[in-house]
Amino acid sequence: QLVLFDGSIVSISNIQIGTVLKDGSVVTSTLVLEIQNATMFYLNNVLVTGSHIVQYNNTWISVKDHPRSIHVPDYKERMVYCINTSTGIINIGETTFTDWNEMLVDDFILHPAHFVINLVNGNVPISKCMLGDVLADNRIITGLARCIQPGSAYVWYHIYAE
Repeated sequence: QLVLFDGSIVSISNIQIGTVLKDGSVVTSTLVLEIQNATMFYLNNVLVTGSHIVQYNNTWISVKDHPRSIHVPDYKERMVYCINTSTGIINIGETTFTDWNEMLVDDFILHPAHFVINLVNGNVPISKCMLGDVLADNRIITGLARCIQPGSAYVWYHIYAE
């Protein structure tokens, strides 16, 4: 659960681009990804992947290495959600996480909503793609990102595929 600037609370799965968080940072991207082989942990009542980065004793470490993280071996959900913020930080309670930006690959390419993606069963705008869709080259969409860029009013899209 994220606390917004106005004091309201929203689930990370329902957060919208442009939302202002309690600390004043603005949500610049929303991501939904297949969980794949990620291991899940609870850290200070936050469910998070073990590879996510968290601040601990004035340094940054993986959640799985945090002494208070609790492994969740039987996690069965298919998707995990994350955001990017204007500060690169996500504060949840007293815990400070990095946002997704520190995990992006070098070839992160943003496309406009009408950009056509070739799927095995036809062509669709990137904004209509869903997790599990199969691309024409037989790769499967494992992640979707919606983003805004500074100075732009448009939402841009990126897909992850394996």
